[in-house]
Amino acid sequence: GYKAWEAHDRDSRAAATTGFTRAIEAISEDRPEDSLAMLAALNGDGTSADIVALADIQRAALLVKQGDSETALDIHVSVLEQEADHGRRAQYRPDPRD
Repeated sequence: GYKAWEAHDRDSRAAATTGFTRAIEAISEDRPEDSLAMLAALNGDGTSADIVALADIQRAALLVKQGDSETALDIHVSVLEQEADHGRRAQYRPDPRD
């Protein structure tokens, strides 16, 4: 029942945190492509919205460094939309493409 759900939730959060940490380590080891793949993998079922948002923001930063600012902007807009969809108190920021 509830205890099993708690354990599953805890384990899922730990796995996502470990995945995020490994992705950041890949950046410091100058492996941006590996990091991008690891960060994108975090955007799956069961990963907390907070970890997904952090991973997406980090992906966007890497993409900007690689010269793909259009995709990075799309990711940032998506993060803002997801925050609003989840009922979070997202600070309004106009879409810079407007």
